[in-house]
Amino acid sequence: MEIFFLYVLVLSLLGLVFYLIRNPQVVYKEIEISNNLSRTPEERMSKLALGKLKQKNSFMSSSEQKFFNRFKRMLMKEEIKGVYIFPEICFLALLGKTTFENKETKFAIADLRPDFAMWSEEANRIVLLIEVDGNGHSAKNDLIKEEACKMLGIELVRLTDADIKQGYEDSESFRNIYLSAKTWQKKPSKRLLLAPASA
Repeated sequence: MEIFFLYVLVLSLLGLVFYLIRNPQVVYKEIEISNNLSRTPEERMSKLALGKLKQKNSFMSSSEQKFFNRFKRMLMKEEIKGVYIFPEICFLALLGKTTFENKETKFAIADLRPDFAMWSEEANRIVLLIEVDGNGHSAKNDLIKEEACKMLGIELVRLTDADIKQGYEDSESFRNIYLSAKTWQKKPSKRLLLAPASA
C-alpha cells in the first residue's frame, strides 16, 4: 500500500515538473510581479548596470507627429490655454493609491501606454486619452486599453489618419478632442471689479 502511494506521489511530482517546464510563465509571472514591485533602488541599480540603454531614433510615428502638430495649431487658433498633451504616459502613472485584490490587475496594464494623454491645469489631472490608429499602429492591446480607461473613468478617443487629415473642423473624433480641450481649459481668474466712485 505504501509503495502504491509513493508511486502516485512520484507520478504527481513528475507531472507537475513536466507542466512547469512546458509552462514556465506560471512560475515566473508571480516572481516577476513581486520583483518589479518590491525591488530596492540598489537592486534596480545593479540590474541597470548589467545592460546598455539606447534612445529611440524617432519617438513618435509619422501619424502621431502629424496629430501632435495639428493639436498645437488648434490650441493656438482657438486660444485654448492650460491644456497640454503628453505622449507615451504609462497607465501605472495614472493610478491612485489603490489596493489591488489581485496583483494580476496591475500587471495587466504595467507595460501599456496610450499614445497621448491630455492634462488639464485647471483640474490638475489627466482628462482624456488619445490613441492614433494610423501608420504603425498595433491593435493587439486595444481592448485592454479601452477596459482600463473605463475602470479609470477616463474617456478614450481614437483617431485614424483620415481624422487627422480632416482636422477638428471636419472629423467627429478630432472634434471630441477639441470639445474636451475647451471644457478643461484654464478659466480666466475672477477679478474684483470696482465701481467708479460717484462725484
